[in-house]
Parts: sequence; structure tokens; C-alpha cells
Amino acid sequence: MKFGASLVVLLISSPLAESFSVESLPASTSIIDHKCRGPSHFSKSDRSASSCLAHAEKDASPDTSNKETVIDRRPHEQRVKRPRKARRLNHSFMHLYRHDSSRFDDEKIAPSSKSMTSPRIYLKEYAGFMDHEIDTMSESFPPLLDLDVKRHLRPKLRFLKYTLQGLAADSNLTSESKGPLILSKIAKRVPPQYFGSRMEKVVAPKHAFLMHMGLPHGKALLDNDAELFRDFLLSCRRTKTFAALCNEWRRAYGKCEDEGYQHLLMEEGIEIIPSDRPNELITPKKIDAFDGLFARGILAASRNDMDPQNQHLQHMNVTASQMIYLLTKHGSNPLERDVRDISLLHWSAGAGELGSLRQLIAALPGGMEEAVRLRADRDGASILHWAAAGSEAKAFGCGGHINVCKYLMENCGGPSAQKEVVNGLTKDGNSILMWAAWSGSLDVVKLVVRHRADPLVKNRNGCTVAHWACSGGNLELCKYLEEVMDLDFTEGNNAGNTPLSHAIAYGRLDVAQWLREDIKVEDDGRARALAESLYNFDSVSEGDERKKAFDLFNTEWYDE
Repeated sequence: MKFGASLVVLLISSPLAESFSVESLPASTSIIDHKCRGPSHFSKSDRSASSCLAHAEKDASPDTSNKETVIDRRPHEQRVKRPRKARRLNHSFMHLYRHDSSRFDDEKIAPSSKSMTSPRIYLKEYAGFMDHEIDTMSESFPPLLDLDVKRHLRPKLRFLKYTLQGLAADSNLTSESKGPLILSKIAKRVPPQYFGSRMEKVVAPKHAFLMHMGLPHGKALLDNDAELFRDFLLSCRRTKTFAALCNEWRRAYGKCEDEGYQHLLMEEGIEIIPSDRPNELITPKKIDAFDGLFARGILAASRNDMDPQNQHLQHMNVTASQMIYLLTKHGSNPLERDVRDISLLHWSAGAGELGSLRQLIAALPGGMEEAVRLRADRDGASILHWAAAGSEAKAFGCGGHINVCKYLMENCGGPSAQKEVVNGLTKDGNSILMWAAWSGSLDVVKLVVRHRADPLVKNRNGCTVAHWACSGGNLELCKYLEEVMDLDFTEGNNAGNTPLSHAIAYGRLDVAQWLREDIKVEDDGRARALAESLYNFDSVSEGDERKKAFDLFNTEWYDE
């Protein structure tokens, strides 16, 4: 295509990840505002569209060409503070007992201190081993004193203290300890080879399997001179051997349910003990399936993406809520964030995982009060924003979750606190009502309106809730906003574009026809020029709804 000097660049960027650029508009046509939109977390086209940003803002923003300071006008979600970590350094959500937390007695140790550089000193100060005990352990396991404290000893010692409950009787986990918490005499009898085992790959998932199946676990493994723990450590390296051990323990010890695990799942109405447990043997296939789900980590569990290929859940039925409980019990960090600085609570809320969200909120020092004020680092979205929009592992705006939204709003405080939370804005000025309208979640829209959400709010580009609703394309929701909420569907944003232009840009033909036939929206030529441009734009395929928008402007109902 050849373009004359009278043509301008049109950038259309949809909240539904349908960004594209058109270069065939007449000069008299203004530019569609590109930030009446949702997060672009999963849109590859958004990344390429950012290169046209300067042209797209030309007509809608003041001229800053004479100023030395360059203003970044991109949506906040696209602004990156630092380079992305290498892939091998980006798996902290799979790590166990390797993060800093106030609950750990050794979290204030400086990396340069002798305790972190000398295995002997660390074992003496933070485990309570005597020199002769360390020497005996070193004779049985020679590499012990050559192990790295941070990578090997510290996670294993934390596992002994907090998962296996191997602390001395006088240690108190509920109060702030002024010194190290010492291991009990029984815990000190674990074989020294344990400190050389693989925590994330072998020990933790196998122990979590014991907890899930109601077999001896935790402190029970340390009874009788840690005899069961020795058997566990020897068998967990081979799946078939471990399966045989599990079946043997089931016959010998019966059920050893974790009280917290049982209480949590009873609250959520989840069947704790599978009906086939008494009759069916524990097979290596079940153990391998559980290991695969556990290895996905707490981020995958939070967004309910533990088994994207459906390889494991057909053999081992574990819910996301159960897996988060097991992971946090085995040292996973519930306060972890992904590479975009999105918290696990955002992902759980977006996925509609209420049980998972409750557990993650309980892990916050400030509880619910802190959770509702938690913000994504880049765009400042709250967990209620994500619950209203809905998300999947590789998609956003999939539809809100009314159960999560209701839970958050009803438990965040009194009426004034509820109003403040429900009217929270992102850094670009987008409200929760906007995201709910964009995702087509009518039930969520009605809920936030009942909690006094402001229907007249505008974002920094002047886009209203009507713009977002027309971009989303839910006709029933648009009719509700117009008939019940009395929203104005004729008002333009800062660039002069009306909701009709957005409906045409995103191929919402039924909404566009409703705006013209029922609402009688008058078009100043922008929407028609946009439809013609989309019809002639080669990158828009023939089957695309945006291409069909041209036909709407050649019917009798539009002819002047």
C-alpha cells in the first residue's frame, strides 16, 4: 500500500489483546486513543504497537517537542524498571526455604558472616550441634563440611525445624525469638546424608505426598530415634521403592491426617480422603504425577495452571488449594512475585481460586487489610481489579469471578472501607468497574455498583466505562449501563473518539448497530472513516469482525 502525505498513523490497541495499526486514515480523522484498554500482559502485538506510540499520542497530547525532558506516555504496564532475569534465575517460585522471612530464625544473618561461610559454625549456632557430633557426622558423610551453607545447609535445616517440627521443646515459634531455635535431640539423629539430598526434586515432594495421602509425616517421622525418617530418606530416591514404602506404612499405621490440612479442606467442602484410597494401591504413576504437579511451583498453583498438558491430574487428583497448602508447608514463599512483579494473590483472584486466595491472604502480615491494598508494581492494579477482569495463565479479561469479588468486598472492612476499595484506580486511572465492563462480567458490574462504585470515572485518556464496555462487546452489559445506570454512550474521550468508534475498532458489530439504531449515536465521520480504513487494511483478515464493520456503514440505517 502507498500512503500520501495526508495520511496519519492510527494505533488501535485493545484490552482484549487485539492490537493492530492502520495507516490509511484521512488527515481530518483524529486518532483512536490507545489506552482505553486492559493490561497487555499477554499481547505480543502490544509490544510492536508501542513503537507507534509517539504518533498515536500526537493529536491527543500537548506538544513537548521543545522540552528537553521526554515524557513516557506508554501505559504503566509496559514500562520496565529493569531487564528481565535470565530463565535459569527466574524460577524462585519453585524454590523451597530459600527466601527471607521473619518466621525464620536465621533470616537476619549477613551473607558475609562466618555463620554463612562456615558449615561448622552454622551447624553449631543454628542447629545446636556440638563439635564432636559434627565430627561424627562428617565421618559418616565426608562432604558435609564442604557444603554451601546458603544452598544446602540452610534449606535442609529449615525443613527440619518448620516442616518436620524438629525443634527443641523449649522453642516457641509463635513469638519472636531473640536467638537461634535449636533442634531437638531426636532431630539431631537424622542421617547426615540428608544434608546432601535434593530438597526441591526429591525430599519435599515425597514428604508432601505423605501428607496428602494421610501417611506418617512431619514429627511422626522423627519418633523412635528417627527410624521412619531413615526409611523415608532411603526410599524416596526411587519411585518404585517409595511406592512400596507408602503401601507398607498404610497397612501398618493407617491414616495420619494433618489437622490443618483436614480442617482447611473441610471448610471448602473438598473430599480429603479419596473413596478409592482403602482399596487401591499407591502406584509409581501416582507418585510421579504428584511430583510433576508439585514441581510446577506455587505460581502455577495460584493461577490454577498446574497441569497445562493434562498429563498428571488424570492420575492424581489434587486441587490448586490443596497444592498451595502443601507448598507453603514445605517452604514455598507465599509472598513471591512473578517477573512482572504481579503477586500470587493477583493470580489467584484472577483465576477465581477463592480457597487459594484465602491461604495466601492468611500468609500476609496484615491479612485482609493488606491484601485489598496490594498493588501490581507496574500498573498499580489491585487484586479486586484482577478478580473483576479474570485471568488465565496466558490470557486476560476472561470474565470476572463474582465469588472472589464478593469475598474481598465483604471482608475488607466497613462501608467506608468498601467504597474506597471498590473505587481503587490503576496508575492509568482505570477503575474496577471499567475492567469488569470490558471483560463482559455483568454480575460483577452489578455487584460493584451495589457497593457504590463510581460509574462516571474517567481514566487519564478520558475514556469512560461506556468506552470499556463497547470495547468488550457484551451487548447485554452495555444495555444495562445505558438503561439502568444512565451512562452517556455519546461522549468522546480526550482524542474525541466515542464508544461507537471503539465498538467499530474492536469488531463489536452488534454493539455498534445498537448504538446507532437504538441509542441514535451521531457519528462525526470518525467511525465511518475507521470502518473504511479497516476494510482496506491488508493485515486484517477477511473473516475478522473488524473487516465486516464496513458493511454496517453501507446500509440504510446509516445513510444520511
